[in-house]
Amino acid sequence: ADPLHRPVFAHKAAPTIGAGQDWTYARCQDFLGSSCYPAWSPFQPWDDRPTPVDEAAYHHASLLAEMYSVALQYDYLRSCQAPGKPVWAAEFQGGPVSTGLHKGRVPSAEDLRRWVLTAVGSGVTALSFWVTRAEIMAGETNGFSLLDSTGDTTSRFEEASRLGQLLNTHPDLFGQPTWPGAPVALLVDEWNWQLERLLDLPGQLPYSVRGWHRLLWEAGIPVDFLEARHLQETDLSRYPALVWPFPLSASEDLIQTLSAYVAAGGNLISEACPGRLSRQAFASRGELSPAARELFGVEHAGLVMVSEPERPHRWLPRERTWGEFAPPAFLRGTGLLDGQQARADFYLETFTCRGCEPCLLAGDAVAGTVRQVGSGRAWL
Repeated sequence: ADPLHRPVFAHKAAPTIGAGQDWTYARCQDFLGSSCYPAWSPFQPWDDRPTPVDEAAYHHASLLAEMYSVALQYDYLRSCQAPGKPVWAAEFQGGPVSTGLHKGRVPSAEDLRRWVLTAVGSGVTALSFWVTRAEIMAGETNGFSLLDSTGDTTSRFEEASRLGQLLNTHPDLFGQPTWPGAPVALLVDEWNWQLERLLDLPGQLPYSVRGWHRLLWEAGIPVDFLEARHLQETDLSRYPALVWPFPLSASEDLIQTLSAYVAAGGNLISEACPGRLSRQAFASRGELSPAARELFGVEHAGLVMVSEPERPHRWLPRERTWGEFAPPAFLRGTGLLDGQQARADFYLETFTCRGCEPCLLAGDAVAGTVRQVGSGRAWL
């Protein structure tokens, strides 16, 4: 309806990690933006973190968590856009979070520099601070701003100005969608996300996605996110590795697409129980989808929840009676993963090999497998 044909965009409070809905939102307008308040809630309830008593470790972990929350948010937002679209940090924290009488830490110039450069490193092409002068509306009064409620400058205001001038000297690089693509992609699926909400598993999928992303971020490996319904927009062959977190629900068509990716030379790394349920929430006979059994060369042997090593539990339900959960355990690497180990968290599936090789053992049971398919590998 606009005779000037100006671009239209909307912004969300934050992407919905693990879901595919943001790919839909991004295609309902020209592009998508999101708010970003790194010091508001950098930790999630299940995260490992030092106690405030260990002040130095707590401060370090908190600053790192703030940076990480920015990277996760904009890696996700960048990935859900159609190729070549801008990425807006549409509401970027400029001052202390303030809710009621609870006023947060006043960000330093160093805080703003960490946050802004992390956002730019994740592909942000435009950034709007919220707000210049301190908020005056009920609920968020005297917070969030680059300036205080009075006065003409602050160290954070001056740092924001300096960063803006610096980035604007290279608008062809920082002001354009120039992200070259990552070597690793994480696969998300809106159908899977919806089904896991139906199963009352509201946290496991986003935490698994966050865990893989955090692992790769700390290793300095850039990450893209791919949504199952939009794989046709992407040349999968450009990714040496594709990670499939918590894949309880999957269509046979999706697994066939992933099989073709592996056969062409890719490494598919899937968590346990791929296609345990169909897209319509029906159980697969044999407790794995037929296509997954063929791709990974396995049959399902067993499934059990695994106790957490700490109490109280963070992500497990309460046992209904005794003996329902396996004790805390580490998986032992064998074959290609000889000498490695990984803690078993939340649930443990074991397999019978039918054309694959074991790579992780839980005691004597096979808990991880690898199979050569064409010129690629399928890891389960």
